[in-house]
Amino acid sequence: MRPLPIYFNELSSPCAVPDNTPGAEWQAWATMLFTCVREVSRRKIELDVVFIAGHWHGLAGTKPLSQWIKQWIGNDNFKWLLSRVRNVAASTQDCEVSFENKKADGLTHAHVAGSWAFSFPVPDSPWLAPQVAATEHCLGVDGLDEHQCAIRNLGTSDHVRHWRQELEDWGRVLAGNNVISSISGYPLLMYPNDHGYPHVHLVDPDIIKEGRKGTLAKYRVDVFERMEGPPRWDSEVRPWIERHRADLLSSWDVKEVTQPRSQINPIGILYPAGMTVVH
Repeated sequence: MRPLPIYFNELSSPCAVPDNTPGAEWQAWATMLFTCVREVSRRKIELDVVFIAGHWHGLAGTKPLSQWIKQWIGNDNFKWLLSRVRNVAASTQDCEVSFENKKADGLTHAHVAGSWAFSFPVPDSPWLAPQVAATEHCLGVDGLDEHQCAIRNLGTSDHVRHWRQELEDWGRVLAGNNVISSISGYPLLMYPNDHGYPHVHLVDPDIIKEGRKGTLAKYRVDVFERMEGPPRWDSEVRPWIERHRADLLSSWDVKEVTQPRSQINPIGILYPAGMTVVH
């Protein structure tokens, strides 16, 4: 399962207050935020705490934000946090999120990733809400389109409780009818509770055999091996399996029976995100 990335909302930072050295109140807010991040990590052990380039070491008054955080939460907690901190460039997507007419890099990344922003819970601010109303700007066929959007926010323990189920479920999507991708236009399927080694089926949807879509080839996942069919698809299936092996092996044991979506394959599987899922 890939790590859950949560993105720093730089608009909530003391760095956003020009010519201002953070006072004692910021320590209380930093402590609340750190407690929130630790609680998120209990829901998702694999966690990336992501800062847009320049903000982790951005100056807040007399010193970088990172050093303020170290002072506020203590050395041991800072070491734990530092092991999860990652820096990324500003978003280059054809999409940008703004808040009150201000460009919001952290909110943009969180929105594009379908993830969360994390914010200092400053009193009397929007960052006390578990969801922040913002504006999405996207390039469309006829120019720039604007839409209202909502960014999921983390700043307090209450927010973690509010988003508990979504946090635990993040990184999994439901693949209807067992279809997880396609190779050369042919669906690639994985069946729950199937026999033998973890494997996938490349199928021809126009051929029906014994109540299942006709298998053109079958491939083992834990080690690449063609179990059935000719070698003609090996060169495409091998790199796909190698890219997604960890997700596939995790999915083999993470199954959920759903309502029938077709008479052929009535069972759906929960697959970690990061795979190319075709519905």
